[in-house]
Amino acid sequence: MQKHLAASHGLRTWGVAFALLAATTAHASTVNLDFSTYAPDTAIQSLSGITFSLTGNGGPFNAPVTGLTGEGLANADAFSPDYGFSTPADNLVATFGSLASNVSFIFDNIGTSASSYTAYDQNGHAIVSGSLGNDQGNSLTTVAASGIHAIVFNNGSGNGPSNDWLFTLYSLNADLTQNGLPAGIPTDPPADPPAAPLPASLPLMLSGLGMLGYAGRRTRNATH
Repeated sequence: MQKHLAASHGLRTWGVAFALLAATTAHASTVNLDFSTYAPDTAIQSLSGITFSLTGNGGPFNAPVTGLTGEGLANADAFSPDYGFSTPADNLVATFGSLASNVSFIFDNIGTSASSYTAYDQNGHAIVSGSLGNDQGNSLTTVAASGIHAIVFNNGSGNGPSNDWLFTLYSLNADLTQNGLPAGIPTDPPADPPAAPLPASLPLMLSGLGMLGYAGRRTRNATH
């Protein structure tokens, strides 16, 4: 009986969990970052659950910084008002603290180049990529994928060596989930619950039944 109660309780627990999952899978926290509003030379390493870093073309690099007001986050870690950036990195990397979907961004390659983006899953596999050539920061690019762990923005070859080419990221938008599941949904089977405690009155009830049985036997014996 106790095992049946435990199993029934476990099934009810999972039933509630899957009902919540079905009702809330579409739920996610939406992040909208506008780097064009930051003051020049603002270092941005982590923001709203997204980490930004620079890779390629030497290094190590510090956190990426913003350019002139209205220009966004650059593939460089230092900037001066006379438009003198430090040596640009090949890549600006946005790593999401949890899996992302509905990702979109506005990108400006500050000229015409073979810049590109590549989205990766949590295993490091490329999901989707696209060209960002000739994009002057006037259009929104939508990434047609989900389960995104990171996006790498690459400066390509540009009009010369890649290590001389700059770009900026005006904005980045995404829906973030927790490992593909809304927070609060169990990801492991629940442990068997403890056996249901016996009612305090049960021993007294059993004792009374025993006495009734004894009395019944005495009555039958007396009639024979």
